[in-house]
Amino acid sequence: MKMSDTTYTLPVGRDSLWIGSDHPPHVTGKLVFRAVHFTATDGTPDRWLHARFYFDPTLWDVDKHGLIYTDELFIETLHARLRAGGWTKPEHSINYSEAGMQGDNYVDFDVSTDKDTLMDLLISNTSVHDRWPEHVREHATT
Repeated sequence: MKMSDTTYTLPVGRDSLWIGSDHPPHVTGKLVFRAVHFTATDGTPDRWLHARFYFDPTLWDVDKHGLIYTDELFIETLHARLRAGGWTKPEHSINYSEAGMQGDNYVDFDVSTDKDTLMDLLISNTSVHDRWPEHVREHATT
């Protein structure tokens, strides 16, 4: 099973800088990875990985419950789940991105692109997407 196909239920603490005082003790969602590839203006190729943990906004309302961003219990448990799924050092590979990258239905993460992280992705069969789910258009089949 691919890690990004797994639904995670992770605990949420009360230590986030932006979390409300009355929130559910857990959040359920899916971790989705995105590979970004581009060529700089000088012709140099570059790439990096990015991740988002998407949750059901009917279960976690950002306006009411706040941002999970910076919550230590959430990210520590996510790291533990990733280690159980085959990542060797997720605590060095996946960390919260800046506050402006957080969304109404996801927590945004920077993913280091060192060789070990890329190998972890390959070994664990984690799918790497080229688009976020909200940007993928579904086409009707006839």
